[in-house]
Amino acid sequence: AVSTVVMQTSLANIDSVMVAGQWKKRHGQLVNVDLAPKVAALRASGQQIVAALGL
Repeated sequence: AVSTVVMQTSLANIDSVMVAGQWKKRHGQLVNVDLAPKVAALRASGQQIVAALGL
């Protein structure tokens, strides 16, 4: 049933994802994704949190 698929899967179970005709994940790997800006934003956010906590 649909509920089983939704409730009992993890990211590892998803092989490929297409959105608006473009592959976002193909054969288990993210494609056409530039993670560098996202990682930089997360790093900056983490530094702000640490600074706000005085750590």
